[in-house]
This record gives sequence, structure tokens and C-alpha cells, in this order.
Amino acid sequence: MANPKDILRPGSELTGRKLIEALEHGKVRDGGHVAVTHLDGQVTPTNVKPDPRRFYKFFARLTSFTPVGLNQWTYGFQHQYRNTDPFVVPPWQTWTPGYTEVTIGSEAFNICEEMNDGVGIEGNGIDVDTLNEGFSLQPAPIGLMVEMTLVRVQTTDQMEPWFSFPNQIDGMCMGAATESARIDWNTQKLLEVERSLGYVAGKG
Repeated sequence: MANPKDILRPGSELTGRKLIEALEHGKVRDGGHVAVTHLDGQVTPTNVKPDPRRFYKFFARLTSFTPVGLNQWTYGFQHQYRNTDPFVVPPWQTWTPGYTEVTIGSEAFNICEEMNDGVGIEGNGIDVDTLNEGFSLQPAPIGLMVEMTLVRVQTTDQMEPWFSFPNQIDGMCMGAATESARIDWNTQKLLEVERSLGYVAGKG
């Protein structure tokens, strides 16, 4: 197989085997025209919309989330590439400009949230009706690395990034929270009484 640096020439048109090899290297193309830059020997996509006739996969780090429904969120993201040196920290680094919700034109969606409606069994397999008070499904965390798949919306040709992550459960036991609040209140009242009597902390 040819070296990707040899077959990927910005502005050139690829056909036949070279086009296939470019696609195998994860190349973004627009009508067969290459639009890449090079970063430390890595092939970097530029702000060119993916060809809606194909599916694309890439790795990204989540940068934000926005609630859009019951136990459903949309996510901001930043394209990542694997550093050529496995011992360099961090091993994954930001691809610039790469894919983001801005360059793609759509925030990302979690396929595990697709069926969520806030009641009963949700996409992570948990029956939220049985959760203890104070606990709930959480969005995928900011900073999480995920594999994105670009999916074409058939009616509009818009590309949407989708990933899969089972939402986790988090919260605080309401009994513990109530007890903590009660202790804090009692402590405060005790301090007020001590001050009124002229006591100083650490002295009789």
C-alpha cells in the first residue's frame, strides 16, 4: 500500500486505487478531492464536510453536554489523534482543526440515550423507577474519549456524530444528606449558644 503522505496531496483529485487507499487511511474527501494538512506526520482533516454517501469513524473527546430531554443530552466534542510515540503523555492529542460540532454542523448524540424517556428501563439497562431518591442517570462525562460514527440524515444529507456510552448512575442518599444537614444545623445552634454565654473556642 502506498504511503498516505504520497497519495494525499491537498487540492488533488483521487480516483481508482489511490482514492480507495486514501479512504482506508480515514481520509475525508469531497467529490474525490483531497483536503488535508500534515501535523507531525499525521494526516489531518480540514474544515471540509464529509461525503454524505459514506460513513466515517473517528475518535473524539467530549467537551460539553446540554440536556435536551428526559435523560438525554447532546454533546460537544473535539477530534483526537493518537500520538506517534506511545510513551508521550498524553497519548491522544487534539486534531486541529479536525472535527468538532462546529465543523460538522451538529452536536454528538449518545445511542444509549436514544430510547430514554425518564421512566422505566432506560438505554443503559437500568430501571430508573427503582432508583433510590436522590439518584439519577448522568450524562457522559466531559473529557471522555469515544469513537464517533458519522451518520447521514437521509432526508437532509446532514451528518450527525453518534457514539455509544452507557450512562452511569450517581447521586446522594437523601437520608445521609438530611442527617448531614441536621448535624450542621445543630452545630451552628451550639456555636450561637456558646457565643451568647461568652465562651471562646478552645477555652473554658
